[in-house]
Amino acid sequence: MAIGDRPMSFDSKLWYDRPASQWTAATPMGNGRTGIMIFGGTDVERIQVNDDTLYSDEPGTRDLDLDITGDYDRVRALIKEGGYGEADDILADRWTGRAQPCYQPLGDILIHFRHDLHEVRNYHRELDIAKSLCTISYELGGAEFRRELFVSKPADAVVCRIVFPNLESEFSISLDSPHPTASVSYDGDSLILAGQAPGLALRRTLEYVEERKHQWKYPELWNPDGSRKSYAKQVLYGDVVDGRGMYFELRLKVVAPEAGVSWTGEELQLRGCHEVLIIASTGTSFNGFDKIPSKTQGAAAEKPKRSVSVAAQIPYGELLDKHIGDYRNLFDRVKIDLGKVDPDTPLLTTDQRLARHLDLEDPGLIAQYFQFGRYLMISGSRGGTQPLNLQGIWNEEVLPPWASGYTININAEMNYWPTLTASLPECYQPLVRLIDELSVSGGEVARRMYGCRGWTAHHNTTIWRSAQPVDGSGYICLWPMGAGWLCQHLWEYYLFTGDQAFLETKALPLIRGAAEFFVDWLVEDESGLLITPISNSPENRFLYESPEGDRESAGICVASAMDMTIIREVFENFVTAAEIVGADSEMVEQVKGMIRRLKTLEIGTEGQLLEWHREFAEGEPEHRHVSHLYGLHPGSQITPDKTPELFAAVRKSLQLRGDKATGWSMGWKINLWARLLDGNHALKMVKALITPERTYPNLFDAHPPFQIDGNFGGTAGIVEMLCQSRYFPGAEEDPKVDILLLPSLPDDWPDGAISGISARGGFVLDIRWNSGLLRKVQVFSKLGNAARLRYEELALDIAPAAGEKLTLSKSDLQRRE
Repeated sequence: MAIGDRPMSFDSKLWYDRPASQWTAATPMGNGRTGIMIFGGTDVERIQVNDDTLYSDEPGTRDLDLDITGDYDRVRALIKEGGYGEADDILADRWTGRAQPCYQPLGDILIHFRHDLHEVRNYHRELDIAKSLCTISYELGGAEFRRELFVSKPADAVVCRIVFPNLESEFSISLDSPHPTASVSYDGDSLILAGQAPGLALRRTLEYVEERKHQWKYPELWNPDGSRKSYAKQVLYGDVVDGRGMYFELRLKVVAPEAGVSWTGEELQLRGCHEVLIIASTGTSFNGFDKIPSKTQGAAAEKPKRSVSVAAQIPYGELLDKHIGDYRNLFDRVKIDLGKVDPDTPLLTTDQRLARHLDLEDPGLIAQYFQFGRYLMISGSRGGTQPLNLQGIWNEEVLPPWASGYTININAEMNYWPTLTASLPECYQPLVRLIDELSVSGGEVARRMYGCRGWTAHHNTTIWRSAQPVDGSGYICLWPMGAGWLCQHLWEYYLFTGDQAFLETKALPLIRGAAEFFVDWLVEDESGLLITPISNSPENRFLYESPEGDRESAGICVASAMDMTIIREVFENFVTAAEIVGADSEMVEQVKGMIRRLKTLEIGTEGQLLEWHREFAEGEPEHRHVSHLYGLHPGSQITPDKTPELFAAVRKSLQLRGDKATGWSMGWKINLWARLLDGNHALKMVKALITPERTYPNLFDAHPPFQIDGNFGGTAGIVEMLCQSRYFPGAEEDPKVDILLLPSLPDDWPDGAISGISARGGFVLDIRWNSGLLRKVQVFSKLGNAARLRYEELALDIAPAAGEKLTLSKSDLQRRE
């Protein structure tokens, strides 16, 4: 429930007055497992289809026999001597693996209406994110044509209802796929699209590989002498790759008892239609991250055959009601109101609102963008599915940007930043499963490649959960911090939910494994401090003078700020978790001693936080990554009251880095400015993000190209502007949790409310403000923990029982000493 006098509302409908002319204008929908993009055509409706498990390649095909021990001493000596570039070359040539497999499109459902768009009137395409329902309507010859689409989690199916104006209508349906292995058939009951994904999909060009002399990594494409095989190309299917490749199937059934149906061999024709129901579902032969999918071809048909058969027996109204009920159980938990909206604004199409957003205030669009992020999370990440990749679950390319991989040096983690604060913990499960599965291969990589205990992961992984470095530059790919960052999400899940069983049986073993790797990986520097021996700050480079006196750039160093921040975080979280559970006392004492010896963060001559182990000139001053600021966000080591000097240094660093950024980088900067308690600057970044330069017409984030992480970074950042929470494990007594109310409220949001957001410690909050001041807050406690509410210079310690709700106003809070 909203609090206060005025009910909260926002415009839940994205709408357009024409069909999508490009993929990034199409309407995304999904149920976590199946994703679709609806173009809304009048001649041909294209529904592009993805299955969250359909990837190229197979388990183990990316892994090489990598071992750093032979070059380790040489690389360390080069770094010490200032030969950073040569060190980077060694890493790129001998310490990196193969490119990651690519997430694949499955195919297209094509509905042929043959209605000329030029003759159509009153065209309307909308997505209601409050119901997860897409509606398309238009008039032709004075008659209305209408269809509704959704992707049901309960039914595990795509559902499309088409209503024609009379029984004289006719149309046809065909299926298509970008994969040459695909074939279409009709068994008298259903249309079936079946095929096999590539056994190899290499996102690098052949020339790229040859320029770097890395042909040896890909024996499928090059002979031992480095010459190309006769069939070498980036995408290979079937026999030339020993039959590798995942099988897939799309099954579609039409429910139209009164219609005449005929199969031409290419399309299913229907005549005499008034109301038609189309049910479709997808499946693949994926049967586990460590199982070979090409050995289980028949598995691809099992899910779609079952789902379509069951769903086709259910009346449309029941399918719709169950879908909306399942969706709203998650979506309705959080409501937001950011102030008055111009009454003419809803008359504008979504792309028109986007185009004018920098020039005209539109708090309703920001509220809509926030809830669209939650919509995407519910649509793309559900229990039992794969986690969201760089493009979520939506991709139409066989060789997509960055392979649609799981990039874990920021992007995969950013995808899940809003999940807990925006009260969608059920959507977190796929990420937890990825971390658990990745630790298996990560343990092998730690042992074989590094000679260390525990587990590690590098900056990219896949559905096959490979933990090795991918191909490319050493300063990008040789980044063994992935396990550490991912483990933060395990700890965060515990802080929000208080799930003791999860902490003991899942989180602690994985955090312990990451800590074990770091215990073995760290070395002493000349002053006796512990540092990472070979390091980088993700994807960024510095300028230096080589031993020969040349001005060069490189990225390999020791003890980057991000390395040391992540390791400190993992160590501290391990100690706290182990002490809560009462385990690992010997290792706890060892790690406590190591924490005291970790190299600390340093401040440079301009007052900035140093990114590398010494003060270098920036190779790219406006670089998109702000990895050295991890301790402020997503970490919590840097705060204005505990570490004021570092807090000021983060602000200076962010000022020097500037506001220019890719879409996802803007998402990160929104969160950083919110943590810096600068709501006006945070809002400046929000507005810059929600413009045609950084947001596509369908509200997908534009890196460019499309990456979904920016959507989630933006959603998370809006929560951080309105409420933040911090956990202090070292506190002598309760409360260990601080909850900051309206910490970064911008001047342009003088009136508003948000309800249902979550805070660490198991709290759910409703907050209302007027004239820029806190008016009322309701705090519901799930776990019975104590907390300290903070608002400006006021504070109040609370300790509600589990299940108790407190309602407080600003006058109930007291001035802090």
